[in-house]
Amino acid sequence: MRLASSPDDFLLLKPLSPYEELGDYSVYQKDLHFLFCKTCGMRCIILMGQGEVANVNLEAMGVKNDKKGLGKDSVGEGSGLTKVWRPKKDGWNEGKKWGSYLSVNGYSVDAGQHGFDLREITENKWVKYLDWLELHSEGSQGARFDRPWEGGAY
Repeated sequence: MRLASSPDDFLLLKPLSPYEELGDYSVYQKDLHFLFCKTCGMRCIILMGQGEVANVNLEAMGVKNDKKGLGKDSVGEGSGLTKVWRPKKDGWNEGKKWGSYLSVNGYSVDAGQHGFDLREITENKWVKYLDWLELHSEGSQGARFDRPWEGGAY
């Protein structure tokens, strides 16, 4: 999934240093990073660009914390702030060729989040499915919005 504005629309609660703590399969000039879980192997995000640790008020963003007490990444008692990792807005060039890039694997998003339903993405035709197996071959079907191509996934 691509986001409208990666620095504004994406944050990572854990890990706070994804380049060090996640597996990193890098391609090209080692600037495009396919970050994956070292335990299960699932690719979480594809990233090209810089990130930063920031303090955010999750509750103000609509994220409810039902757990009592502070987590180890809370900034301080009563502050309401939590440390997160997110793409660094300064210098982020979304949509520019060879600029910044973030793609999130929808399957890696925790289930049960209010307002997030993968079915809605397909039903509203917000995702374009590319025929990557044949994309550059004669007879390629190119792209469509209703369902994935053979070998793809919703």
